[in-house]
Amino acid sequence: MSGRLKTQTPRDKDWYPHHRSPQRFVPLQQLEAASRPGEWNSLGAEPLFALEGQLPLPGWNMVEIACERDVTSVVSCLIFESSRRSVTVELPLRVGKVTKRLVYVPWGVKRVTFAPMSAAGTFSLGHFRFVWLTPMFAHNRLLQRLSNMHKHYRDLSLKEIAQSLKQQASKQSRQWQAVALEDYESTFISLSTRRHYQPMDSADRAPAGT
Repeated sequence: MSGRLKTQTPRDKDWYPHHRSPQRFVPLQQLEAASRPGEWNSLGAEPLFALEGQLPLPGWNMVEIACERDVTSVVSCLIFESSRRSVTVELPLRVGKVTKRLVYVPWGVKRVTFAPMSAAGTFSLGHFRFVWLTPMFAHNRLLQRLSNMHKHYRDLSLKEIAQSLKQQASKQSRQWQAVALEDYESTFISLSTRRHYQPMDSADRAPAGT
């Protein structure tokens, strides 16, 4: 049995081609449909859906998810799988609100799976969408998050944060965007159990120069 989630209208497809929403949520493990339409039962700590339909575009994306559930203090995960490797993104979702999270989707993703919660319980998905972002816009959002939430960058200007990141990246022989993404991830650690991303390799790094 697959779950359908109406998250995109014909107008979205015509006017917002950078918006991508899964058309079906296919249960793979530890999931069963609940008695009420649109609800699911998680039967353990590792429930998993396969997302079918439109896969997110490669590069920077804002993932938007609204999930209602009957348990708190749980973490959701997105897993992007290519022929070379998989990348896991942990998402501490807020009940009653749309959670927005900046993610970097590697090139060559062939499969996306979603773990809605890390515990047994009942949940429903009201909104699920990937919005592709230009590198400039994504970098601005990333730097703004560091300015607001990261203890090492708090109250610095975005220009000062970018300069600091580039200096760190130069010392480590890395791209500054990769360093910035790791610091961005750390602002969510208090709400999750482990680090969110595997490091980007040379083929999956964010494009430089913007």
